[in-house]
Amino acid sequence: MGEFFTGVLATVGGLFLFGTLWFWVVSSVVFGWLIFLTEGEESHIFGAGFVLVGFVWIMSSVNDISVIATPLLWLKWVTVYLVLGVIWSVIKWFSFLHKQKDILNGLKEVYIERNKLELIAKRISDSDWLGFVKYLSDHDYKPNGYDKIKKRSDVIPTVKGRFSDLTRWIVWWPMSAFWTILNDPLRRVAEALVRALKGVYTRIANSVFSSEI
Repeated sequence: MGEFFTGVLATVGGLFLFGTLWFWVVSSVVFGWLIFLTEGEESHIFGAGFVLVGFVWIMSSVNDISVIATPLLWLKWVTVYLVLGVIWSVIKWFSFLHKQKDILNGLKEVYIERNKLELIAKRISDSDWLGFVKYLSDHDYKPNGYDKIKKRSDVIPTVKGRFSDLTRWIVWWPMSAFWTILNDPLRRVAEALVRALKGVYTRIANSVFSSEI
């Protein structure tokens, strides 16, 4: 029985030997799992932390890397990691703000068209503002995650309202950067294609429902 467990441990340990094919496969799986845990609609930060700590512990044990023996080296890399995280958080924040602005403008255009409003200097008038706020609430527009919109400045995301996101982008910046670079351009291309094919989609919908109206 002891030899069996020794063999199992040796096999599992072989998956974490740095530089081997299985090491990169396992690392890729763990990285993908961390993206899922940190970039999903509902982030699971503690779960991601548990996975990362477990992976680092197993990898360092198998490859005889001691955190205690080289504290200054680890401190240097942690510092570099956090600096890169701060830089990425600024880039991600800029991208996030533009995405929120696009969502707000889309809702604003629909609301103006439906209610045939006249804009004042490209702004919704004060008399129409409360109706627009209700429309935003009905469509779950929450720039700060939970705050209710009352005044005009409330449509702007704030550091206080998005503090947890900014922190997450710093701590988990490799996953955030990879997913953003992969997902955002594809999303924008898909949105452009939908807008370009809007007429085709509309004609198909009208054709399918032609006998019902």
